[in-house]
Amino acid sequence: MQVVKQLNPLIFLAPLAMLSLPLGAPNSITQSLALLLLAPIAFIATKSAIKKPIFITILIGTLLVSLFQVALNPNKEYSVYQAIRSALPFYLLCAIVVSYKKILARIIAFEDRTPGSVQKLFDRAVRVFATLSFIQTTTFFLGFSLANALSQSENDRVMIFQTTSIVLVFFYSIIRRNFINIFLTSIVIIGTGSKAIFVATLLLTFFAAYSRPKFSMLLKIVGGTLILGGTLFYFNPLVIERLAEFAINSDGEKFKDATREYEIEQAKETLLENPATTVLGAGFAMQVSHGVPSLDPAWEENSKYDIENGYWGALVKLGFFFTMLFALSIAKGLPRDEFLMAILLVQSVMFMKTSYQLFAYMDGVCMLLWSICMVAINKINANRNSHQSQFQQSIQR
Repeated sequence: MQVVKQLNPLIFLAPLAMLSLPLGAPNSITQSLALLLLAPIAFIATKSAIKKPIFITILIGTLLVSLFQVALNPNKEYSVYQAIRSALPFYLLCAIVVSYKKILARIIAFEDRTPGSVQKLFDRAVRVFATLSFIQTTTFFLGFSLANALSQSENDRVMIFQTTSIVLVFFYSIIRRNFINIFLTSIVIIGTGSKAIFVATLLLTFFAAYSRPKFSMLLKIVGGTLILGGTLFYFNPLVIERLAEFAINSDGEKFKDATREYEIEQAKETLLENPATTVLGAGFAMQVSHGVPSLDPAWEENSKYDIENGYWGALVKLGFFFTMLFALSIAKGLPRDEFLMAILLVQSVMFMKTSYQLFAYMDGVCMLLWSICMVAINKINANRNSHQSQFQQSIQR
């Protein structure tokens, strides 16, 4: 029992890495598998979170709002499946946010019992994760259906499960100066052909230069950026083309995305429908838009309940009250660290593209879990440096 207890803090590393196995699994299977494999850490996080009033308020409050919205609007469409699909990842994300510091403390305590183990285990997990993600991307472009794709476009681009985590690992690899992992993650990022992912990666590259202000580090980052940009332009210019199309579309209007603008207008209508919905949200079960016509019936049905903008998606489902409460839980629950700042930078960009980092998908949960070990390693190294400095000062005296 004691051994299991000691292993608990790092129990999520194996499933996080192995979820990148190139299985060619559809997104619905991948998301379900992630929820199943991360059940142990979900239990640990929820067990800690239920003791926090802010988590209980969000959990019970949004559940009640969802039930009342269905009861008070019998003529409107609702879906129990869509409620479960949206709510489970969001509640797990909230639980991890609220219990983040406690999980972090357990990892640091585990390091105290077994010095050097956290860094070693984490770096191995990162290498496995980066390698398997690289294999998924490269085999996709070679014509093999092995990618666990969130989205794809024939042979032009593929966004695999945990792509945002890959961007965070890219940042971690720059900080650690691990050039093999930088190469592996860069190929995955290039393969997405995603303007949001590309912008987020550039932001983190410059943030790495800012957070570790050494001239040699700056030269490596600038050189790496030029190499990445050149490789991107040569092998997959699609992301450059899509950025240009987004910046100036065919009508000559700048920064316009018709689909997302339509969904945002629908979200505004739903949010402002009545004061109760404005304050408390539409909940997880109610339809929040008329949907976007698509050749894929499943995607078209999901679009009635999802808003492809994270800011409006959160507001329409949670209302102003629970959105502010969720933001407060982030402010109180997460420590100040460069890796969490990196997550905020990535998500601030991704929220312009999608709400799937909060609802329906497990990507946001996975990214937050990866960050816990990164933050732990930062704190462990800081403590070690502090002890060494104190030891040297004691000798000098």
